[in-house]
Amino acid sequence: MPKKMTHIGVSKTELKSCVNWFASFTYSSVMAHAKQLSILAIVLILGIVAGTAKADIYKQSDFFDFDYAKKIWTSFDRASFDAEWKRVTPAWEAWVETNGPKLYKENLADLNKAVDAITIKQGHDLHQVWAIWSYIYSSASAAVYNAWNENDGFACNNFQDANVFTRKCNDIPDWRTDKERALYEKRLAHHLAQQEFFRARKEKR
Repeated sequence: MPKKMTHIGVSKTELKSCVNWFASFTYSSVMAHAKQLSILAIVLILGIVAGTAKADIYKQSDFFDFDYAKKIWTSFDRASFDAEWKRVTPAWEAWVETNGPKLYKENLADLNKAVDAITIKQGHDLHQVWAIWSYIYSSASAAVYNAWNENDGFACNNFQDANVFTRKCNDIPDWRTDKERALYEKRLAHHLAQQEFFRARKEKR
């Protein structure tokens, strides 16, 4: 029986679905940069409407094996992550194709009986990890003010809320591609140049 909804506006569940969709989509396909920003804007607007623009909708109980997910977050580089994605995602996606992405008591019983149940669950957890990382990366890269993992102020608070694994803001795994890293550095350089320009102009007054 569905739970009674008293929330007005976009619910946290709906926001989580939106974030998860965005994360999976950006990993699996190549998008033009402008299109990525447009989708990101929609996600952030939904967060504001819901009364939250952060990913604290995730908690340890969202994972089958939180220790597995935390290990991915704290010790895997991008190459290791990609290898793990290739290993566990096919089983999870096959399960989703047959049973859907939502996990109810009824299909959980079937999942637990599956021969590859552990791999399916790891696929689920890895997608959750990627959704959280994508949220943080998208937030950080939309307006670059700090070098990677040198966050402070609002950004630090936001990332701490999102980082269910350590609750820190400056230990985010660097899973960016070379192209994403170069674009990030370009935006940071532009921001620093702007700061220097306005500082110099202020001193001349």
